[in-house]
Amino acid sequence: MSTNHPQHLVAIVVTYNRLDQLRLTVGRLLDSSEAHLSKLVVVDNASDDGTAEWLATQEDPRLVNYRLETNTGGAGGLRQACALSWLKRPGLIGFC
Repeated sequence: MSTNHPQHLVAIVVTYNRLDQLRLTVGRLLDSSEAHLSKLVVVDNASDDGTAEWLATQEDPRLVNYRLETNTGGAGGLRQACALSWLKRPGLIGFC
């Protein structure tokens, strides 16, 4: 595969009221070096368990928080993340 763009890995996590698990997942993913993980997109499916508040306290610049107004389910959250225009740049490795 020939490419004129550097490769970047972006992880997408869709969550709904799973704050304890989200803390572990985000922590483990962000433990990766920037060379291995360029961005982490967390789609919060309108959680009401403190997820939005916790995400707001995270300071890693690779973390992108995208909060939905209603719970659209796992597939709906993934669809919203994949619709973000900046995820469609050349050089991004993903599955959208």
